Amino acid sequence: MNKKQKELQARLEKIKAAQKKIPVQTGKKIQAKGLKHATKAHTSSQHYTIGFN
Repeated sequence: MNKKQKELQARLEKIKAAQKKIPVQTGKKIQAKGLKHATKAHTSSQHYTIGFN
């Protein structure tokens, strides 16, 4: 169980890092700090979890 939990944790961290680095395709320029709030959380998280699972 511990090994799987660690693997999942590492995956989540990679996903979070990817979300921070990926520029969001919108008309407005989004600053890195405001990225989390500016993006639609449910759509982006679904998108990345589906991709990484």
